[in-house]
Amino acid sequence: MKPILDRAEKKSSSLGVGTLDKQWASLAAFVGIPLPGTGAWTGAMGAFLLGMPTGLALSSIFAGVVSAGCIMSAITLAGKKGGIAALAILALFTGKEFLSSKEEKQDFLEADPYWDQSAVPVNVYKNKAPFVGKVVSTKRIVGPQA
Repeated sequence: MKPILDRAEKKSSSLGVGTLDKQWASLAAFVGIPLPGTGAWTGAMGAFLLGMPTGLALSSIFAGVVSAGCIMSAITLAGKKGGIAALAILALFTGKEFLSSKEEKQDFLEADPYWDQSAVPVNVYKNKAPFVGKVVSTKRIVGPQA
């Protein structure tokens, strides 16, 4: 099993995964689709391969399992119309997460405005001053009088 997981981890690391919000929504949608192979166990493996934090992965998997349960309950109780309504709600939720473009500003790393570099500290590193000493003697001293 280790070679398969190593290969999958290597491929997933080269995908260039998006923000944590998009990872959360993707994992919740993947787990929430009530098809064989898209459940909580597979979602846990996907969260591990994506390197998601444990709390975020657990909440995403929980939301996916709840949505899959709602979809299956709606299909069972209401037939086709209930299933279509549940899938539409899931699609709206997932689409809202993917299409929202809320870019957060990183003001703690950048100068404001970004082209003004006068507020950014430059060349503040100073080497340690070398120890300056005086050689008193190079005479070898051995014995009790040393």
